[in-house]
Amino acid sequence: MLKLERGGLLQVGSDGKGREMYMKRVLYLILILAFVVSNVGCNSNESSEDNREKINENFTSSSTDSLIQSDKVNYYKFESNQEVSFDIDNDGTDEKIKYITQENDGLEFGQVRLLVNNYEAIDLEGIFIQEDYFLIIKFSDKHGTNMNMIGIIDYGPSNDYTTSFYAIRNNGEKSLVNVGCIGGEIIPLDEYSESNMQHFNYMAVIRENQGIEAPTRLDVMSQTWFGRSIYTFDEKISRLVRNTAYMTSSELTTLKDITIYKEKSLDSTSSIIKAGETVQLISTDNREWVEMYTNSSGKVWYNLNYFTLDSFEGYVVFD
Repeated sequence: MLKLERGGLLQVGSDGKGREMYMKRVLYLILILAFVVSNVGCNSNESSEDNREKINENFTSSSTDSLIQSDKVNYYKFESNQEVSFDIDNDGTDEKIKYITQENDGLEFGQVRLLVNNYEAIDLEGIFIQEDYFLIIKFSDKHGTNMNMIGIIDYGPSNDYTTSFYAIRNNGEKSLVNVGCIGGEIIPLDEYSESNMQHFNYMAVIRENQGIEAPTRLDVMSQTWFGRSIYTFDEKISRLVRNTAYMTSSELTTLKDITIYKEKSLDSTSSIIKAGETVQLISTDNREWVEMYTNSSGKVWYNLNYFTLDSFEGYVVFD
């Protein structure tokens, strides 16, 4: 039995501009037949064509910040096509930043450009990239990493929200580089509601001294569902990396008896859940195991090697 959630993949954005953004994307999809545009999703296409002197010409002697929203802790949303002053590399001196989305200065349809004075430009392509604003976050994780990152959002062809991050790194010489990509669009923590399906599936939040908690579309159990995981920063590879344990939330009903395990191991104590019992899916490794909660057994583990489509009902599938 399938539970169909209509319209689940047509909701876009998080600020009430969903319809406007949707119509814009429809126009883009029509135009793409004539203009081939690639690299949708997590962008890391960096351009080194412009030298630093040319980059600095894009900035005036005075800079006006266009702050749209901030939690005054670690989240800042700025208007695009405006100069922004922010100390990206934490050296005590503000950099000048501009996220250009207007078709000028050599940009073609579907292209945007990220500029930071004294660094080479980064050119990105994609028909679903957020053009109205960009983010700056103050990132910290459990490993003691503290750094500022610039975030560019891409809504993807099927609401596969992603945010690509850029930071100034010193690997012998300071440079502006891509440091990874997460699922979802970051919103302030005080706006996030785990019980809100749109938030759980598409929005990410900064967890101070933990990392970024972000959604991932899960691949197991033949339904459209999402898990959430923590991204931390790996200094060795200078990239954000994702924890492979996913928190999730989904409710199914067993259609036949299933075997469950006390621990995440086939060698642990096993028991049977009878047909007709409701189970809450609470976490998964997205490969072999799903953690469940049942009224009869509490928290238990289900091995996906034994999964068949007729084992449960209540699957959620977006149209």
